[in-house]
Amino acid sequence: MSTEIKIFQLALERLMEEVEELKAGNKQLRIEVDELKDRELSVEEDQVKDKNPEKLLLNTKEVQQILGVCYNTLQKVVDSGKLKPIKIGQRRIRYSKVKLIEYLGNEQQEKIDTVKIRMNN
Repeated sequence: MSTEIKIFQLALERLMEEVEELKAGNKQLRIEVDELKDRELSVEEDQVKDKNPEKLLLNTKEVQQILGVCYNTLQKVVDSGKLKPIKIGQRRIRYSKVKLIEYLGNEQQEKIDTVKIRMNN
């Protein structure tokens, strides 16, 4: 009997550790969601302020800064079809602020859904 109790206690301890890990991961995801919301609001505010049509297009570096990613990561997002660039010349690429805001909203929703799934499991 005592061996079974010890096994049960070890299993319970491991489950408790996993719960704590999930809570920590959930907290981190919430922080990331809040950061994305702040970035999205910042982009929306800039868009409202900028009525000049040229300001509605962003270059690659501006998009990288808004998303907080490097060039290669941005290319992965583009390759996945989640964000589509606008080719304005043979080598010049721009991104629509509106499409970038939509992308941020979609990513935010995906993270929220992931958190819900983790919390339910």
